[in-house]
Amino acid sequence: MATNLAGERTYYQILKVSKDSPIREVKRAYHQLARKYHPDKASSTEEQQQFEEEFALISEAYNVLKDDDRRKEYDAKLKKETDAMREATLSGEKTSAKPSTKSFQRPITASDVGIEKSRVNIAQKAFVKGCQLYQIGEFHRAIEFFEAAIQNNPHEASYHAKLAMALIKARRGFTKSVEACKRACELDAYSLEYKMNLGDIYAAAGSRSLAAKQYEEVLRWDSSNTSARQKLDAIRGPSGDSFLSKLMSRFKK
Repeated sequence: MATNLAGERTYYQILKVSKDSPIREVKRAYHQLARKYHPDKASSTEEQQQFEEEFALISEAYNVLKDDDRRKEYDAKLKKETDAMREATLSGEKTSAKPSTKSFQRPITASDVGIEKSRVNIAQKAFVKGCQLYQIGEFHRAIEFFEAAIQNNPHEASYHAKLAMALIKARRGFTKSVEACKRACELDAYSLEYKMNLGDIYAAAGSRSLAAKQYEEVLRWDSSNTSARQKLDAIRGPSGDSFLSKLMSRFKK
């Protein structure tokens, strides 16, 4: 697969799949790469930064290729760039062989079709910076960068998910964190991590029924999920109040 006009990897190259790969292969590739490059797997600060950047790209590529409409739109854009490059090459060859009296039309460049791409790049950089601040406990500052990432690329699920967790850590209100986490779940309906996060947010807010519903949803996808099972049992059992009290205490200190 060729890179785009800017010489960057395509979403297919990032996930290491072909353009004809069915959605099940895209999902499988995503989960394998997400596990490999998750920032928590890094063994050094430098490697963590590299993993965060790669993880952001993997999530970005997956969120486009798993959606039929967005994938078709992306494929059309790739084809347009490829056709523009081919036309530019052929025009250049003709011009060199025989000067033309017609004015030469400048070929489409990455800057012409890459306005959206430039915003995606800005969003990715803001997200990486936000993750760095999040790791050292600067949650209020991290929120600003996650919000900037979302403003430039609102279709990336991981940006909303990370914003939700930063809002919780910064004690900036449950409503906004719930909205951010729900948006992440909408953008990536296959992420059990985001469903768990939403359950934790509901539990911390005292919404036991909503929290239980989220943990049940996780268990429907993964019946062996120990964390979801324990939290669900804690809500339903005698120790449920104790569990909620512990979660609430985090945000009242």
